[in-house]
Amino acid sequence: MNEDNVMQYESQRNAEAATREITKLMRKIRDSEEKAERDALTGLLNRSALVNIAEEFLRDARNNGKKLGGIFLDIDYFKEYNDTYGHAEGDLAIKYIADVCKGEESSQMKFFRYGGDELFGIVLGWEDKDLEAAALRISEAIRASGIAHVKNPNGQRLTVSIGIVNVDMKGSDETILDIIKYTDKALYHAKDRGKDDVFAYHNLPNAAHEYERVER
Repeated sequence: MNEDNVMQYESQRNAEAATREITKLMRKIRDSEEKAERDALTGLLNRSALVNIAEEFLRDARNNGKKLGGIFLDIDYFKEYNDTYGHAEGDLAIKYIADVCKGEESSQMKFFRYGGDELFGIVLGWEDKDLEAAALRISEAIRASGIAHVKNPNGQRLTVSIGIVNVDMKGSDETILDIIKYTDKALYHAKDRGKDDVFAYHNLPNAAHEYERVER
């Protein structure tokens, strides 16, 4: 191998090595970005990721005349749960509920850890009945787990309260903050009515009821 060929060979090897290093670096960057958007306890997306995905879903809903929905849930009597079983068990309860929510995720439905024991899901292009069915599946799965909660009067087991809304975004100027506000109102209504329940909020001015219990 002459000197020119040696130099060409070495140059090619160096270029390939540089490409491999760049690829490894890009993979690390992607992994770091992914971890930064994930809650450490539950593995769900966090509130930072919510901003980006909400913008994407909102743009799609407005441009294509789709509905944008929200689902907000938290654990009933969670303070009492922590007081009874300890914070480590409380963390396990949150993780379990997050896993149930992950089972419902798709390209049109994403869940986030909103804070503490609060989880929020955003839903793109679903019919009301499909969103209601998903909320009921989550509620039933958690209730059916049989995880003990002696301070919960609803069967002395772990339960959640859930609020949902589904907004027609065609011609609407509502934002993700409005979706969160509506679901939070419905969640509060569920908790005020005894917990362990699912309530929908209707944002239309001509709706027969502002809040409606989703029947099991």
